[in-house]
Amino acid sequence: AAATAEPPPARAPARVATETARPRVRRLDTQFVALAECVVAKLAPDRSSAVAIAGLDGVPPASVVAPLALAIVARVTGNVVAVDANFRQPTLAERLDARCAKHERTLVDVLRTGSGWRNLVRPTRIARLGVVPGGRISRTSARPVGQSRLEPLLDELRCQYSLILVDLGSLREPHAVEATRYCDGTLFLATLGHTGRREAREAVRAIQRAGGTVWGAIVVDPR
Repeated sequence: AAATAEPPPARAPARVATETARPRVRRLDTQFVALAECVVAKLAPDRSSAVAIAGLDGVPPASVVAPLALAIVARVTGNVVAVDANFRQPTLAERLDARCAKHERTLVDVLRTGSGWRNLVRPTRIARLGVVPGGRISRTSARPVGQSRLEPLLDELRCQYSLILVDLGSLREPHAVEATRYCDGTLFLATLGHTGRREAREAVRAIQRAGGTVWGAIVVDPR
């Protein structure tokens, strides 16, 4: 469905409770199961899909992406990969209990050098679920080196994975907004009691201007 300039979705947005620390995901709350079913219902039945999840304020998207990935992998056929494109706070691999040695390549290395994604995906403890560790860039960098290489990388992953979940970090980062156009749809996180309607509208418009499609909002209860 086409995105609108009003805070989506028309019906009540999905609401989840998260932990903002870095706990590994050990169990799934029913709220993530329900959210997974909503996402799966929007996926194209005959091709791979890439779904972006980005934040507005405070709550790291990885706290939603990790449990959502666990819930989704049981509801789709084929392999699923979670991509950590949150270059300021890359915690997705850790939350999914993936083993990543310090010397191993990350997504930042691939974007900088243009090297392929082979051997970049790390296995997790869940069958059919892999993760691409992000790597970190400095706070003084306005955008990651080689950001334009993210689109062909996602295209390559589409050939091997039926679903790609992308943690884009904060929509306040220009590279995150730009990257939404490389995905089939974007879900943004709104914090209960903190994110205002004006901020939500601005997020929708920013994604639309970048050429992305808004699938809806996930209201996060940080308590």
